[in-house]
Amino acid sequence: MKLFGLEQAILYVQREKNDFEFATTKETIRAHVTNVVILMENIVKESLRIYGFLLFDKAYVQKLKSTLDVNLDKKLMFGEALRGLRLLYRVKHDSHAWNTFQTLFERSNIYFDKNDSLEKQLAEVSSLRGSILHDEQEGIVNLDDYKNKGRKCINLSEEILIHLKSRRLFPTIVRFQALTESNGKREINFEDEIGGRFPVEITSALDIKELQARKWYVFKNAKVQKFIPVFSELITLVGSDESKVSIQNKLTEAPTMLALGLLEVNENQVIRWHNIYGTKTTIGRSEENDLIVGFPSISRRHSELLIDHDQVFIIDTSTHGTYLNGEKLNQNQRYRIKNGDIITLGIGAEKVNITFHKNNVSC
Repeated sequence: MKLFGLEQAILYVQREKNDFEFATTKETIRAHVTNVVILMENIVKESLRIYGFLLFDKAYVQKLKSTLDVNLDKKLMFGEALRGLRLLYRVKHDSHAWNTFQTLFERSNIYFDKNDSLEKQLAEVSSLRGSILHDEQEGIVNLDDYKNKGRKCINLSEEILIHLKSRRLFPTIVRFQALTESNGKREINFEDEIGGRFPVEITSALDIKELQARKWYVFKNAKVQKFIPVFSELITLVGSDESKVSIQNKLTEAPTMLALGLLEVNENQVIRWHNIYGTKTTIGRSEENDLIVGFPSISRRHSELLIDHDQVFIIDTSTHGTYLNGEKLNQNQRYRIKNGDIITLGIGAEKVNITFHKNNVSC
């Protein structure tokens, strides 16, 4: 499966921008805008986690809470995540974190500059997102007004992504490709989302097995490389044709329920969201799954959710087991799940809790 980072996000928004012009109904206009603004929301949320990890390492959740008063343990909305990015300047008062940042970059500001137009553009997208998703009618008299509002939101989003790229504010997504050795020099080759090679010299500080196990972010312009884990997929690529994105399955961090159900995925206190649209949702470590959970103790195809006559069932297909509200399931048997039920995968520090939220299924 392709990596989806900033480069792919730009192309994705440009495709939506093109398709948007052919939209002739309020529903199709809203669908294209929704796809773009939820991608933008996910990028803002992911950016806050990235910079938190960059500055505070694994203690970033607690540190961001105490420093910025932003609680990543709770559901994070677009505006709250943007506020967190805006307040990153406070980190300058933490000498250890600020020194860490200065060893990596030569920037005088962590994210936004003073009176930054990028901040204002993101705030405007957040405002447009709210009015479009919640169907607010202020300033809208006819369909052309609605489309103009959507067009403005998509154009702004494209401009923001291009600024993030040019200012190198969002890192490159990479994955392990191979170990190489030449002239006594050992390197790890990583592949980025456009197929480029990114070599890193092996040192004793690198955990090669961990680097192989998941996807990572790197700032290629950093003076010293620090690997940042990919916390949440920006969107979910599905199907055999990797150049296409499923309209139904691409919203991975939606704050509202737009589907048959919604899965709240808690991985090490990092929350992400996955919508249920089809009658079958597969969960596991392999990238062929609908919901990917990348820990080694998670099986390649760990479990399945099935919708049958408006009821939802779970089937365990794993090696280490699947738990429903703390009770281990028998393998390959169907168990009905209800609103608020908690599905648990993995073992030890790799334990993942998935809470099921119903929408229009009668569970």
